[in-house]
Amino acid sequence: MDNGDIILYMSLVAGIVTLILLFSKGSERYIKQMIRIFTALLLIDFLLLTYYFIVTELTINYVWAYTSKDLPLFYKLSGVLAGQQGTLLFWALLISIGSLWLNERYRIDASIKKMQIVVILIGIYFIFLTMLDSPFKTIYQLYPDISEDFVPLQGNGLKPILINPWMAVHPPIMFIAYAAMTIPFAAAVVYLKDMHDRDVHKLWIQTAVKWCRISWLFLTLGIAIGGIWAFESWGRMWGWDPVETSSLVPWLLLTGALHTLSEHRRNRAQYRILAPTLVAISFVLVVFATLVTRSGFFESIHAFGSGKVATYLVLLIVICVIALIYLAIARLNRESKEEDGDSSDEEVSFITRANLFYLTILLFTVLTFISFWGIMFPALNKLLIGTKIGIGISFYNLWSYPFFITLMLLAGLGLRYRTSKKSELLKEFSLFFILTVIAGLLRPTDAWNIVDYSAIINPDKPVLYSLIGSISALSFIPPSVYMIYGIIERGKMGIIASKNRDYKIKEAGVLMIHFGVVLITIGAVFSTMFSEELNITLDRNDKGIVVPVEGTSYSVKLIDSGEYPVYGDDYEYLNLPVRGESITEFYTSLESGVYKDSYTVYGFVEDIKSAGGYTYAKLVDGDRTLWIATDVPHIKKYDTIVTTGFLMSNFSSASLNMTFDWILFTGDVEPIQKAQKARRQVISNTQQVEVVVYDREDTIGQGVARYIYYGTADDSFGRVMIDRGIFYDVQVDFRGFQQGGRYVPLTIRIVPLIGYLWLGVILLAAGIIAILLFDRRSD
Repeated sequence: MDNGDIILYMSLVAGIVTLILLFSKGSERYIKQMIRIFTALLLIDFLLLTYYFIVTELTINYVWAYTSKDLPLFYKLSGVLAGQQGTLLFWALLISIGSLWLNERYRIDASIKKMQIVVILIGIYFIFLTMLDSPFKTIYQLYPDISEDFVPLQGNGLKPILINPWMAVHPPIMFIAYAAMTIPFAAAVVYLKDMHDRDVHKLWIQTAVKWCRISWLFLTLGIAIGGIWAFESWGRMWGWDPVETSSLVPWLLLTGALHTLSEHRRNRAQYRILAPTLVAISFVLVVFATLVTRSGFFESIHAFGSGKVATYLVLLIVICVIALIYLAIARLNRESKEEDGDSSDEEVSFITRANLFYLTILLFTVLTFISFWGIMFPALNKLLIGTKIGIGISFYNLWSYPFFITLMLLAGLGLRYRTSKKSELLKEFSLFFILTVIAGLLRPTDAWNIVDYSAIINPDKPVLYSLIGSISALSFIPPSVYMIYGIIERGKMGIIASKNRDYKIKEAGVLMIHFGVVLITIGAVFSTMFSEELNITLDRNDKGIVVPVEGTSYSVKLIDSGEYPVYGDDYEYLNLPVRGESITEFYTSLESGVYKDSYTVYGFVEDIKSAGGYTYAKLVDGDRTLWIATDVPHIKKYDTIVTTGFLMSNFSSASLNMTFDWILFTGDVEPIQKAQKARRQVISNTQQVEVVVYDREDTIGQGVARYIYYGTADDSFGRVMIDRGIFYDVQVDFRGFQQGGRYVPLTIRIVPLIGYLWLGVILLAAGIIAILLFDRRSD
């Protein structure tokens, strides 16, 4: 058993002991120490796994599977979270860090004990999941027939497409977001049970708001970074793939939960059951996202493949949902005879601040369900009926769009809602609502349809499909203008008029988030609906010639092209000699117990040393090596030779200060003809083209597009050329030379306003950071 497994078992014991102490009276002093020990053990275990990756400890199966000796250190570190086992250990560590934060931040009292019980239980569960398929299992444990003297010379390495800076940081950011939801979940469970306890309410608000915001920040960054990776690899940032969508599902509901918490914090009587319920469900959806990624059941190009934990992740979801339903129903029954206690000074009517938030939360919940159902429906169909069906992009666009633009209209109203100005504000809302409806009916061209109308709208579909599918994308403009107007007006009231610095910065954060949403909407609509895609094939002999794209105003010029192999440490023979045996065959014969008076072998001369009147040459064949000693002085490095001689074992050369396990002494050395020489094996082949794209006579894009071939189409990928601009990005997608390397097939995309989307993401992240740092009410 590896030391990592021993420490893992020790952390499990520490967690169980901590749990027992949490149920015991008078154990506060010991609880603090045990939580520190629990966290320290998991930290040491994860650092040990990281160390194994740094030193490329290939006897550990997980290390062998996700790294190799030739990987740069940065990608060796990213390999730690490339598989299921490492991410589960990382998640357990992050949960323990959350527990440690509670431990050091608060005095141990009854409410903290209850929260810690929930957190430690989840932490223990993830330790158990890690132990199911430990990242510390050795190759000797998994393959008992392997000799313990055997050490792999090379690891399996990362999938080539994952060797990317964005994908190196994407998994840790996502799992920080996922694990951060453990604290709010624990707080929600305790609050649903004891919400009338003032200490519990205070603890619930302080922990839930802060950690939900942290989770939301990292979810936002993680989704965006995944989008950048996809944009650079395939030329599109979002394709509603199940794994992509599964990360959006908790983000949507968590966004609704944060809106609920903002009002619940103002008035504890509002949303006192809804707020903790949404927070707890957000945690459940985080586990669901992990299930989609790791189960192997959901059809996705991003899935990590099946593992042993899928059943236990489902079990965790079921346990959490049952507990949540029980607590929510129990609380509803206890609250049923009490009044809601809405202490706001708003008049009794349908249009109130509370109802606006209820409607907002409902819309976020509907959007969450649409994305959730888009993932689950094909999976359930596959499970229950046995047939595979696909949910296309049109499904998500068709059903999400009307709810989203309604949400934007509500945001425009809610940003500056005041009871004293309700009549005036409702008139403005009505105006923008009417403008949105009118805009939805105006379609300058079919390109303004929110979906590919002909593909999804047909007589077999319900009338509702036709109604929604016929909405024009122009309808997003009035809500966007309304939101910008609301942002400006709220800025005047909340930033300019206030003298409190912290409040000003917090308010600026709120406005940045909402303006970011507007920019993301603009970027998403225009880049999705109005992108132009052109296909052209260039002749490499026409370098420097401007070639028009037929039927368009665009043209392309090939500046340069080339092919650049990347060599590994192994070798292959072009034509094998007929005399003698390879180094590999020599060792196979030797290991079988067959010994000869003389041996004739051939191999590639990788290294030469001279000493004591002898020439020592290192012959290689794949991963096997054999040294020869000869008095023939004219051996050339990098030649392939065949030689005959007698074998000696454990030979020590005093002049070289080296000991050879086996060495062949020979006086007969014959170089093989060039046609029979060995060459280094090509592990990848990078083909690249440099092109300029013109619109009429104006240069609109220039750069290099690459295609990196790793021997099979599945392992090969492109690096899309992207020339970014204020109003559009120009992409050139190249997937390898054709017809003997003469022709260059290119796909050119003109993607309008995609930069607005990235700017919107930056504003979202900056906004939530400003709120986290300067909202003193959450301290």
